[in-house]
Amino acid sequence: MSERGNKKIIIDAGHGGEDIGYNDTNIIEKDFTLELSKYIYDKLKNQNIEVILTRDNDITLSPSDRTNKILNTYGNNSDVIVLSNQLATNGENTTDIVYALRNNDELPNLIREELENSDIIVGKVYQLRSASDTSKDYYFIHRDTGNTQAIMVEYYIADSSNWKNQIPIFGDAVAEALLEYVGKPTDDNYYVVVSGDKVFMGNKCLSN
Repeated sequence: MSERGNKKIIIDAGHGGEDIGYNDTNIIEKDFTLELSKYIYDKLKNQNIEVILTRDNDITLSPSDRTNKILNTYGNNSDVIVLSNQLATNGENTTDIVYALRNNDELPNLIREELENSDIIVGKVYQLRSASDTSKDYYFIHRDTGNTQAIMVEYYIADSSNWKNQIPIFGDAVAEALLEYVGKPTDDNYYVVVSGDKVFMGNKCLSN
């Protein structure tokens, strides 16, 4: 397993409770983000990744509730990945990925690649600064989460009447990117060679 094997993941289902987020006759954002977050959580948990949800039901969380849980669960360090799930409501008809000013674009671009492999149109992978203080992030999920790797994905759904059908498509892509980043094999038959194993290369047998 890679050196990233000690990474831990916190999934933030945007909105919740009294904060319903975007809504129309077919979709309520807080329901979409919760169902998607739980789907990704289950995918990661099945691969023995250390992962939690900021909420696993329909409750109201303030920004400080979310950031306190993020910083107090696994600690304030760069080994903690924060994934915030939201709906895209910018009118650009694309899924966008926003990452914190303190982080690089490696994981965001892995997410982009996996989404695009699933035929999801990704518009921008970018950072967003506060207009009042350009040294800080615009969104609190980036700005107030310490040294963590904080990423927000804003998912675009063309047909909101079929949003539940999009959950596995989005969820599988994002989970695959996270698993790849932390160096976790996704094949249940994958075997990691350990000390004492004999490794065959051609006609030679090498002891590990």
